[in-house]
Amino acid sequence: MNPFASNISRGKFDSISPGLALMAFATAFFSFRGVSLDALTFMQKAGASVFAIASGMAIYMIWHTVLNTLPQLQRKKDKVLASITLGVCCVLIFWLSSAFNVAGLAGKDAREVHLARYVAELEQSTSEGFESAQLIRGLLPDLRQEAAAYSSRKDLEFSQGIYSGGPGPGAVHSALSGIEGRLLSLVDEAERYSTQSEALNTSVKQRMDQVREIRTSTRPYAIRFRDIGGEVEQIRSDLAKMEVQVFAGSVKRTLENLPREVDVQANYSANVDVAKRQRTALDRVRADISQTTKVLAEFIQQANDASVGHIEALEPISAVKAVVIYADNYPAHWAGGIALDLAPLAIVIFTMIALGEKKPEELAISHGLNLSVSELADAMQSMEYLRRFGVGRDILKDVDQFRRGKSPGSEDDNGEDE
Repeated sequence: MNPFASNISRGKFDSISPGLALMAFATAFFSFRGVSLDALTFMQKAGASVFAIASGMAIYMIWHTVLNTLPQLQRKKDKVLASITLGVCCVLIFWLSSAFNVAGLAGKDAREVHLARYVAELEQSTSEGFESAQLIRGLLPDLRQEAAAYSSRKDLEFSQGIYSGGPGPGAVHSALSGIEGRLLSLVDEAERYSTQSEALNTSVKQRMDQVREIRTSTRPYAIRFRDIGGEVEQIRSDLAKMEVQVFAGSVKRTLENLPREVDVQANYSANVDVAKRQRTALDRVRADISQTTKVLAEFIQQANDASVGHIEALEPISAVKAVVIYADNYPAHWAGGIALDLAPLAIVIFTMIALGEKKPEELAISHGLNLSVSELADAMQSMEYLRRFGVGRDILKDVDQFRRGKSPGSEDDNGEDE
């Protein structure tokens, strides 16, 4: 058997223990860096130090215990149970230390990536919000045209009676006046909204310039995060005022109310024939309203389909969460962070393979063949002590049986005592 495997099977880790200790130190160091990235106060820094030291010690103790226990596992049941326990320990080690190791290696950069992507999404959302607000600029000519059309019809009805056949005020004239008033109010609202959107867009662009400047500055991350968060809240407020869906709701309510301007008219002429013509005229007005509704309904559909430009609030993100979210950016860091903690698993696996097919007698022979001169001298001295104290042959035979992996007092394969 290879001397290395033989030493492991005897519980001798002189060649491994320094490496385990060094790896425990390295993982503690990088864990501290990962945890301390989110520490601001002295107590938080102190807590990060204690956690890193404790996690390093825990990892060292786990692997040291595993390697010491490994040679004692002879039964399959024990090996299966040990393998399950080791798997659970590896999962615990990963979240106890490996993730913090990666955070220590790449956490600072990962948080910068998160901030950069958030700003990029913020720019896209602000652009979408302003583009949707621009729909109203396209609606204004249609609104003005419809309002002017009803104003002209109202005047012609009053002067010529183009709907009812009788000039002058009446039910038709009143309905047309009401419709014109509602459309003019909608035109005023659209103009105010358009002017406000232009002003808000200018403000948003200025704040976005400020956000980009803050992100690329050399100030500490926590301060930049706080300042960007303040700007983002103002941008979210401005975009909320620019949402075109709000104005689309006003247009929809106006269109729903236009037919009521016709329905509420009750000042028909006392003359039956004139009243009949007025009712017929109002039906024509309803037909005109239906055409107006078709024109403005297209805007409502466009507004409802438009991107809202929704912006999520800038939430704090830990270094560990950042390296997990953007893990595809740091494959080498993840490999290194995991290897710092789980590299001894390779030693465990290969040792289990090396010892798995060996019988206790073969292990005993291998141990004897791999004894050093110093160990042989110690063994001979121990034998001399045993002789001096008068240890009997039966006891020596039991010791030999135990050394060879058999129960004391057992017999050879032929059933006779050795």
